[in-house]
Amino acid sequence: MNLLNNSENYTLVTGASSGIGKAIAKEIAERGHNLVLVARNKKVLEELANQWSTYYKINVLVVSINLQEENAAKSIYEWCQTHNIKVDALINNAGIGLFGAFDKLSIDAQINMIALNVNSLVRLAYYFVPDLKKHKKGYILNVASIAAFYPLPYYSVYGATKAFVLSFTEALRHELRHSTITVSCLCPGDTNTNFFNNAGNTNKKR
Repeated sequence: MNLLNNSENYTLVTGASSGIGKAIAKEIAERGHNLVLVARNKKVLEELANQWSTYYKINVLVVSINLQEENAAKSIYEWCQTHNIKVDALINNAGIGLFGAFDKLSIDAQINMIALNVNSLVRLAYYFVPDLKKHKKGYILNVASIAAFYPLPYYSVYGATKAFVLSFTEALRHELRHSTITVSCLCPGDTNTNFFNNAGNTNKKR
């Protein structure tokens, strides 16, 4: 491990290889904070790590993993523990959407979406909250969507997962209000990423 930044603390960002996650991670890098980048695409993560560690003089570590897998969140936490990586900020950004009629879409694909958008987020928060409490300041940012505020036909399960994220975040914020942890939820609207193409909505106009 090439330690460039004297700070021992790291911000962990899921879904960091593209889109909003990449943009958030880059903003954090520009501010001089160490990063743990989490996504499936190892090659892209390593390219970003090499660029940002060189340019911003920070430590950028990479964890390539599929967060849809049940034990992924625990594996990430244990990896941080094994390597003595002190995470003081958790950015739960990883997520996917699926466009189409509920009964026409694959049920397995929709269940996998719930696993990623909801289960992995909850598990990561659960594992890291005790450690975040130990820091002078700790942060959790959960990325939901404007879809969290209303039912969204043809994105029915996706919208429901984001409603869960918003509700969970607001409740967790209240529970942790007397701790050192700040909890926030980001609810972006239409954003210029590959989200709609990946979701199967190729007719979306921006």
